[in-house]
Amino acid sequence: AGALLMGMRAQRRIAITLLLIGLVFVNIASVNPYFVATLETWVQGRFLNFNGAAQFLSLLWPASALWFLLHSIHRRKHPDPARDGPH
Repeated sequence: AGALLMGMRAQRRIAITLLLIGLVFVNIASVNPYFVATLETWVQGRFLNFNGAAQFLSLLWPASALWFLLHSIHRRKHPDPARDGPH
């Protein structure tokens, strides 16, 4: 609720910081032993393409989120009545 009272710039900065902290913690965490056991017994078949797509998306979404937060193209533009003139 407190983040709603902050400005857009502060919200973006907090989101970027938390995203980067989350990425660091995920990458320094130890390997999940259950995931390793699943990979050892997994017979690759019809879900191989789904696994590849999921891995691709797991690499793509952090970069997409950072691009969204850092670039101004997504920001809502308010009309400027001084520039537009009377309607």
